Amino acid sequence: MNFPTFSATGRQTPPRWAVEQRELITLMNQTATFFAEQYTRPDGTLKWREKWSGMDGTDNGYEIFIPYPLFYLLGGGDHVGELAQKEWDAITWAFR
Repeated sequence: MNFPTFSATGRQTPPRWAVEQRELITLMNQTATFFAEQYTRPDGTLKWREKWSGMDGTDNGYEIFIPYPLFYLLGGGDHVGELAQKEWDAITWAFR
């Protein structure tokens, strides 16, 4: 199978969407940590309230962190991948 080859003849200005995407990834890297700090304890277990209006099962604990592994795979920081694993482990431990 032959794959096409590409070559660059000089530095190019990236398209606006690409610049905005990198800015979004930077912001999401920051907010992933902020979100986890607000809603989990240092060991990763969830902070529970007396009443959760939308909490109807143990799957809800996992659902709030579902985007973390995907975001990590799409270019998020290593800390997001580590945080995804930490939360998976902590929530699994808490609901054992």
